[in-house]
Amino acid sequence: ALADASSAAAVQGANNRIVVAVMGTGGRGTGLARAFQQQPNVDVTIVCDADMGRAERAAQEVAKASGRAAPRAVQNYQRILDEKAVDLVVIATCNHWHAPGAILACAAGKHVYVEKPCSHNPREGELMVQAARKLSHTEAALAQAETRAAQAQADAADCRTALSGAQTQ
Repeated sequence: ALADASSAAAVQGANNRIVVAVMGTGGRGTGLARAFQQQPNVDVTIVCDADMGRAERAAQEVAKASGRAAPRAVQNYQRILDEKAVDLVVIATCNHWHAPGAILACAAGKHVYVEKPCSHNPREGELMVQAARKLSHTEAALAQAETRAAQAQADAADCRTALSGAQTQ
């Protein structure tokens, strides 16, 4: 019975943990990996960069900052997408990879944190919204983003109206 209780506690603990992978290990990506790893109930298990040396250095920095095991360093983003245990993908790459990385992560069923700018152009932003809508766990965040976007458009329209009125006077 004791073994059953301890294994049940381990499973419960695993269910309360958020498993994070970070794509892009420059200054911002490495900083985010360290910050996530230092949070309770969060494990950064993978860091990914096209430059393997950079990914390995980031893994060591994360381990040193947290006092925990180093995340696995990989060069291929597909390794993150294929890892079933990963709950959240942090995208801190060059700007032109933000939208493609987020879209791929959504398609793989992952939650996504993406650095700004979220997309390189408006069309990529639309594709990101479409990808996120396919996942039920992102609906609330999308609704909030759409509300903010609608408010920004309304504010811009008010400004245009005010400017056009001022120009005719």
